Amino acid sequence: MPRNLGTLNLAEIAKGEVRLAHLVALHFDSGVLRYTDAASDLSFGGYTYSADVNLLDISSVTEDRGVQVGKLRITLSGVAQANIATALSTAYTDRKVEVFRGFLDANGNFIADPYVHYRGRIDSYKVAEDYDTGDATVVWNVAPHWVDFERVAGRRTNHQLQQIYYPGDRGFEFASVVARDVPWGRP
Repeated sequence: MPRNLGTLNLAEIAKGEVRLAHLVALHFDSGVLRYTDAASDLSFGGYTYSADVNLLDISSVTEDRGVQVGKLRITLSGVAQANIATALSTAYTDRKVEVFRGFLDANGNFIADPYVHYRGRIDSYKVAEDYDTGDATVVWNVAPHWVDFERVAGRRTNHQLQQIYYPGDRGFEFASVVARDVPWGRP
């Protein structure tokens, strides 16, 4: 994905030491969860991204020139019961996720606007609990919209599937034995 970083961000990358911050927005019907891995809350685009301990990890994304689907994992703390409740009670499939990355100055302010690091849709989730330590996590698996690129959509034209939608209909009962060459529009 091409990124227009701007001169301030490029200058920051050229330095020997950088302070990175990620902003994560998980869009659900009930609202948008906004988290950051910075030391304090950050504001961007008119929204505040919470710096509490909810955001534990963002996996790395591999990009190359080939056609490959780069997936991402976002790990949230399960100690916060709201994260587990969201996972268990919300329609999550195909919900939008945005991850921004920005550079911070010594005071914890953005040097320039953060850039889009990843955009995708929630594919699945996993809630994991460690009974020995008492830790719990919610892992959201995110994939870009290209993840279904090779999937064939639609219905099959066979008798079994037709019975699911229209019980008693016999229109596709002999569909598998029909001649393969149907001479449409010719004698």
